[in-house]
Amino acid sequence: MKLSNAALEDIGKLINNCSIVNNAIIYCRSSTPNQNSYNHCSLDTQKYNCRRYCNENELKIVNMVTEVCSATKSSNQKKLLEIINTFKNTNLVIYDASRFSRNIVDGVNLLNECMKKNIVIHNVKDDYTTKKHNGFLNFVDGIRNGDAESKLISERIKSSYAYRRSRGADFGVPPFGHKKIKENGIDKFIENEEEIKIIKFAKALYFGCTVKDANNSMKSITNHKITSLFNDSDKKIEYGNFSFTMIAQFFNENNIKNRNKDWKGNSISRIIKNNETIGKRKTPSNHEYDNDEYDDDVYKYLDYFKPLYVEEQINKEI
Repeated sequence: MKLSNAALEDIGKLINNCSIVNNAIIYCRSSTPNQNSYNHCSLDTQKYNCRRYCNENELKIVNMVTEVCSATKSSNQKKLLEIINTFKNTNLVIYDASRFSRNIVDGVNLLNECMKKNIVIHNVKDDYTTKKHNGFLNFVDGIRNGDAESKLISERIKSSYAYRRSRGADFGVPPFGHKKIKENGIDKFIENEEEIKIIKFAKALYFGCTVKDANNSMKSITNHKITSLFNDSDKKIEYGNFSFTMIAQFFNENNIKNRNKDWKGNSISRIIKNNETIGKRKTPSNHEYDNDEYDDDVYKYLDYFKPLYVEEQINKEI
């Protein structure tokens, strides 16, 4: 983005009308909580250098604000926006222009707001302020460079992901029922046998199964039986006995955890939906489910326990 001569003249007038103040607010931003110091932009590094700058330039620190977010959109920077909207006639001390913004359009708009409110920005790393016209232009260049650097990094990451994906890599947190392993230096997801048992048990309770099979499944997970939940005359758990929410409650009460967390009805529904091929027995084509969050016919297969339901009974319910 290139500023017009008229825009530069207006900015210059605003700069000349600003009066010097001694109070200072330090603003430090990092894209991630654990951003390292290879480029001197960790939060601790920023705080140290900004404090030292204020001491050397006799600026009184009235507040220090830290924020962990991306600066590619100013809307992400809630705390910076709050500073600009709340304060006036003060100094805003930052480590460098990229901490302020990595979006040239948003950055210049924020700069204009600062000038209107007599907020002078101090660039610690390059030792200049927006109080002077040249300083303002240097700051704009710094934002522009940060914008270009951000886009370049984004392209590199995309290229890296594409290359690793072409080698069969999986990304992110493994879905329930899977775990992550390293294979030839590549992250891959494989089935987690213990979690697969939980998924199969959830399906059996939802669609129905014999009490004997349910007890065997329960025992394989927790070494406990659940026969006491049913009357002695009950030989089967029928479809409809357990809703998603009831299965979640039952799992929580019996210490069957969702990766060290409690279950909820929608998480039970999700593991059944996302693992529809675990089991592999066909369900009736017009089968409906008790969770409106998911489409009908989402469960196409189920084949783990012995006959789980009688089709005639299902049809009657439907």
